[in-house]
Amino acid sequence: MINTKTWTEADTITLDRMIKEGCSNKMIAKYLARPESYISAKKKTLGYNIKSIKHWTKEEDKELRYLYYAGATDEELAIKFNRTPHQIYQHRYKKGYVELIRYDWDKKFLQEYFINQLKSSKNLTEAMTKTKLSYDTIKKYLRIFLKKKIISKKLYDDLSNKFSRKIVKVG
Repeated sequence: MINTKTWTEADTITLDRMIKEGCSNKMIAKYLARPESYISAKKKTLGYNIKSIKHWTKEEDKELRYLYYAGATDEELAIKFNRTPHQIYQHRYKKGYVELIRYDWDKKFLQEYFINQLKSSKNLTEAMTKTKLSYDTIKKYLRIFLKKKIISKKLYDDLSNKFSRKIVKVG
């Protein structure tokens, strides 16, 4: 599969964010719509060091469990144990140290991503293609974001006008 999609600064930011969130190359590849091998190569060219796998001691495992359930994030644990967030996540998952809430994406990140996709779209069709959402769903989210003050009234009006369906009467 030949990758014809140009790598952007937004892709780099997303890659960095997903690495910090502890996402695997497979998850990142799926999210950015690129081959896994491309993500691995891109991580190397951007200078992300891949730490060698080291085995967990019983003491480390016990401390990881305690700190995780005390509220420490995978990023904080990665620093403490000198591992990547993804290694922390994998070990936690393997040992069963999980909470369902931890599987949810950072809502603010997703909201920003969604809004940026809408801002960069030239028309309704492009917005629907980028977000993979229907017209009604896009409008619904815009109303929710306005109500929760995630976006300004001006941005809401601009996007609503940009994506409004024009009805043309014939005859």
